[in-house]
Amino acid sequence: MKKIFKLYFVFLNALFANQYSFDSLLSSAIKNSPIINISKIDAKSAKSDYDYAKSAYYPNLALVLNTGYSRAYNDYGKNIYIGNEGLPSNTNYQNAASLVLSYDIFRFGADKAKVDAARENIKALKYKVCSDKIDLSLELLDKYTNALLLKNKIENYKKLKELYERRQKYSNMLNEVGLMDRVNLNSNLIELKELKKEILEDEYSVKVIINYINKISNQKIKSIDEISYFNNNNSKDNLLNFDQTYKAKSLLHKEKELEYEVENSKKEFYPTISLYARYDFYGSDEDSYSYSFKNVKKQGYRIGLSIRYDIFDGGRKRAKLEQSELRLQRLRFERIEEKLNYEKEVADLKAFNANKDELQRLANSLKLASKKNENMLNRLNKAERVSKLDVVNASIQNIKRQIEIEKYLINLNSQKIKTSILANQIRDCK
Repeated sequence: MKKIFKLYFVFLNALFANQYSFDSLLSSAIKNSPIINISKIDAKSAKSDYDYAKSAYYPNLALVLNTGYSRAYNDYGKNIYIGNEGLPSNTNYQNAASLVLSYDIFRFGADKAKVDAARENIKALKYKVCSDKIDLSLELLDKYTNALLLKNKIENYKKLKELYERRQKYSNMLNEVGLMDRVNLNSNLIELKELKKEILEDEYSVKVIINYINKISNQKIKSIDEISYFNNNNSKDNLLNFDQTYKAKSLLHKEKELEYEVENSKKEFYPTISLYARYDFYGSDEDSYSYSFKNVKKQGYRIGLSIRYDIFDGGRKRAKLEQSELRLQRLRFERIEEKLNYEKEVADLKAFNANKDELQRLANSLKLASKKNENMLNRLNKAERVSKLDVVNASIQNIKRQIEIEKYLINLNSQKIKTSILANQIRDCK
């Protein structure tokens, strides 16, 4: 009766428990990932940086308003300057309004280089969003695969535990009648205790990995039983060259951006030719602040060209250029490193997939043969042609074999999904 109730509660728990597949967790992860959302914000921010860089192509028009009061103890009748400082020459209230136009009409391509750099940054960050999605997918796949391997191991180890306990029972009986020595009896007991210890360690590892999956996917998985095994993936995707990947495209545009930054830093050494214009209104009164407003009238205008060339800046421009060049060199090495890592991943996948069909066929055949062997031993045991201990030992070997077979099949499906994730980069990044 107790077994019936136990089975009933297990059935209800399985019926109402949430089930999470890799695809559902990945969809949630991509939607809620802070890293991807930050990358999206960075991509939007790059468009603002581009608009800011383009503003250098336009003139700057400003309205300047000044109001003040000067007090001279003696009216000198002329302006007095000491160095760059001017002294009040008369006593009155002053109000002025000026329209000031300034426009850098020629900077030897410095502004264009800055705009081009900002444009390349938009493209780089656009591909970075897609690259981050690929990285997140691979990270989740790795953790999900490890979770399934532990799930398979724990499920089968619990079956092994029952068999080990049954074997220990039979061993005790044989030892009592002198058919098994104490050494073999203790060896079986040690194996049982080691198995129990490993189950506890794996259950802890499962909790840690579920916590990590919950962090990535923003879900609330409570038990390893809620994670579904991979569906059979029979797709045959072609792996891409590194230059076709999102990460390569992002780094390529980033490299172009830094090349333009180097060009801009070099152009900073050239002079700047500017146009300036000013239209002034002025009014003053010796005694009344309000009359100084009423007296405001056209004062005149100025227009001209200026050339600015920094003879000495303390090495600021040189330091900026060296920094830009070093950042460019660093990125090129980073791109080489990423290419080597990707090509290594592709080589590993190709090596794994080389004989996967034959290995899968052999694994399924071995699984079936092991089951037939166990059934045959059970029949022989009923016919009293083999002992119960032999049947238990054979069942133990079958389960150990089953663990390895399922481990291979989990890894096989994981590698197929990984191949599909990497191959899907052929699509346009949106």
